[in-house]
Amino acid sequence: MNDEPLNIGTRRELFLDRYLIEKLDHASLRMGTPRREENVIDFDRPWEGRFVGSTNVLKDDDCYRMYYRCSGYGDDGGEKILLEQTAYAESTDGINWVKPELNLHEFRGSTKNNLILPDGDERRISHNFAVFKDPRAGVPE
Repeated sequence: MNDEPLNIGTRRELFLDRYLIEKLDHASLRMGTPRREENVIDFDRPWEGRFVGSTNVLKDDDCYRMYYRCSGYGDDGGEKILLEQTAYAESTDGINWVKPELNLHEFRGSTKNNLILPDGDERRISHNFAVFKDPRAGVPE
């Protein structure tokens, strides 16, 4: 083994294998066992459809913000089409979630929904939508 430590800088590293671990005394690497917990949010709105994925949660000061892709099949003049859109929910504790009526986009004749990016042409498709907070936002140059 090399006597020099591996410099990983300030990066965080997961111990998934033995690459960064020289030896283990009275310890072992093993997979955790998943356990069933309660649901924290139900995806039960008509615009959410049958498929919800690409869920992103970020903490923004005192608010947890959830952005998620929702999709299902709609009807376009008798032809079934796949709808893909992005919706929003928020929480103060990360457990109890609210889907606010944002009134931004229409779905089946109403804007009473939590859609932030509706189904649309290829310029607005929300497939694999990902969210991040720009740490420079709001900082004057």
